[in-house]
Amino acid sequence: MAAFLTTQWSLVSQAVGGESQAEALNELCTRYWNPVFEFVRRSGQGEEEARDLTQAFFARVLAKDWLAPADRERGKFRTFLLTLLKRFMADARDYQQRVKRGGRAEHIPLDGPEGSRIADGGASPDEWFDRRWAETLMGLAAARLRAEAVAAGKLELFEALSPYVTIEPEAAVYGMVGERFRMSRGAVAMAVHRLRARLREMVRREVAETLTDGADVEAELQALKESLR
Repeated sequence: MAAFLTTQWSLVSQAVGGESQAEALNELCTRYWNPVFEFVRRSGQGEEEARDLTQAFFARVLAKDWLAPADRERGKFRTFLLTLLKRFMADARDYQQRVKRGGRAEHIPLDGPEGSRIADGGASPDEWFDRRWAETLMGLAAARLRAEAVAAGKLELFEALSPYVTIEPEAAVYGMVGERFRMSRGAVAMAVHRLRARLREMVRREVAETLTDGADVEAELQALKESLR
């Protein structure tokens, strides 16, 4: 659980040259696998091809010190990672063209069978990347919230209430939860309200950790909200 409580930029610093470099690199890859995979997949790759390329991208990040230029003062980590990904995809396409012209090197699968390709549903690969990025940050924020509940010895109550942090429950739910935990309906409703407020704080913190110091967090939050619609 401690990994979830580490910020994105501190992870980048560790990944570039900290004491726990390997662990930090692996944590970054785990966190951002879904946005990268979705971008590659929506760029016209079959699912297996996209999986292979995503793995190859993170292997390249690990092997080539691509995170070294990352600097919190330069801007959004989301933009930085997407720029690296686009460069990787362009290199991979160039590489395959050289192979087709008779060059020799290990195979990087780019063009899967036509039938396995996945339609983009009207959204661009960049938009899919942003959507999965937003979902990733939401997941990290939810993990922080759960960690707080564990630390406070309130995990059971948290798990009973967490489904209603993002949706409004039916009226009977408060009564059932209240009976289970010997709480009034009003106390249950207040607990849900506090969880919602705390989750918003956690999401804001996750977003802020991917931005330049002093950047407009509200604008980034709004952009990510739009990506989820």
